[in-house]
Amino acid sequence: MKILYFSQELPCSGHETLGVFIQDSINAIAQKEKVEVVSPKAKVLPYTWFPHHEFAQLPQKEETGPYTSHYPRYFYPVPKKLFYFLTPRFYSSSVTSYALKNIQKPDLIHCHNPYPDGPGVLKLVEEWKVPFVMHLRGSMDYYLDNTCMQQLVTALHKADAIIAVGEKEKESFTRKGIHPDKIHVIPNGVDMGLFKPRPKDSLRKKLKLPLQKKIILFVGSLLSIKGIEDLVATLKNFPDATFVIIGNGPLRSYVQKELPHAYVLGTQSREKTAEYMSAADLLVISSHSEGRPNTLYEALASNLPIVATEVGGIPELIRNGENGILVPPKSPMMLREAIRELLKNEKLLNKIGSQGRKTIEQHKLTWEEHARRLIEVYKKVVKKK
Repeated sequence: MKILYFSQELPCSGHETLGVFIQDSINAIAQKEKVEVVSPKAKVLPYTWFPHHEFAQLPQKEETGPYTSHYPRYFYPVPKKLFYFLTPRFYSSSVTSYALKNIQKPDLIHCHNPYPDGPGVLKLVEEWKVPFVMHLRGSMDYYLDNTCMQQLVTALHKADAIIAVGEKEKESFTRKGIHPDKIHVIPNGVDMGLFKPRPKDSLRKKLKLPLQKKIILFVGSLLSIKGIEDLVATLKNFPDATFVIIGNGPLRSYVQKELPHAYVLGTQSREKTAEYMSAADLLVISSHSEGRPNTLYEALASNLPIVATEVGGIPELIRNGENGILVPPKSPMMLREAIRELLKNEKLLNKIGSQGRKTIEQHKLTWEEHARRLIEVYKKVVKKK
């Protein structure tokens, strides 16, 4: 079986850490099936002052490990806030033409990005008459307006199968009229060989972090939807702790200004992120909306205690007081108190941390299991077609 994957967020030159969990999923499938990848990129000017200028240097296609990756260009209308509803149209025009000329017809198409990739590949699906699978990523209501959401829902109705990472995600789209039997809940996985407990002191010396202070870690995009303002309001109340913030986004300068003594590191490689997780005492997830964040899996695999907001699929994994602490979203005071109480209670901190890898094993959250379940869905839809 040959699967053709679409995702505009797959890692490429200059953006190695973008969409790495999608790449992990595809790599796991590529161990068992024939795979080809299309990662459309916006047409950009090759000047350093131009956003995403590095895309201009990408080849049209390249061999990336066990498969070929294609990077067709398409016109991306800006500003996004005004013209995002037009993006699938330009995406479809460029990608359909490129694929028909350069890619052999697959047995199945799988879109890892629901929008604009989902609506953007419908024309190609119709041309080839192949089964079509779509992946969901959180609720998406926070960044898609009504017109964009209508296009997404249309694509979901036309899909032969839909993959959700958690039950909450499935529920949010059944409320939009998608038949629940079409939606398969298949969580992402985690590399337990990379994310694992390691000696704290030696890592702190390597990373030049204080040995005696408690270290509070945040990993994620610096966006309002991630509760960054709540995080800042919370961390200001811990003068004796050290804060490590991994991630980029429009609120980075705000975080640096409000938390001048924090280690605001920007985006890091997964190898480096794994080291910081082993060096930290606590991970905070302050999001207002989530699916099932991979950061959650990575912290659990590292036996790193977690304080997280009770949103999306997080409560499907975290049992309050057993393998993490849950607080309501948009409640910096409750987030602050949960962190304070946990850092004061070394026994509870150690108990919660010790349950992390057990949770991963109990729920079978490995990439191997993820691939096995995905291939089962693929075989069913190909057989029906």
